[in-house]
Amino acid sequence: MKKPTRQEEKAIVEQWKRAGPELARFRRKELRESAYDWTRVDALLDIGDRFGQSRFPDGLVEMQRLFMKLARKQGLLPPATVAPRQKKAARPAKSRKHT
Repeated sequence: MKKPTRQEEKAIVEQWKRAGPELARFRRKELRESAYDWTRVDALLDIGDRFGQSRFPDGLVEMQRLFMKLARKQGLLPPATVAPRQKKAARPAKSRKHT
């Protein structure tokens, strides 16, 4: 396959700049005018269920913690009140029996 010249590359880019929005408009029109088919929707949901990944990554809890911290810093939430830690009751020392 022949590599396009710089001028041909520019022409291709300009062509896609004009065609892209028109193709997107056509796609939206087709989707809007198509009849609802629950079997297709069910098939797509099944594919997503089988091969999709969870949208709740492990970092979600950390992200929420940072959002709360930022909200407090901006004055949107009252300052966090942390209860003082209670000391654990002293456990009696274990006695060792020597035999």
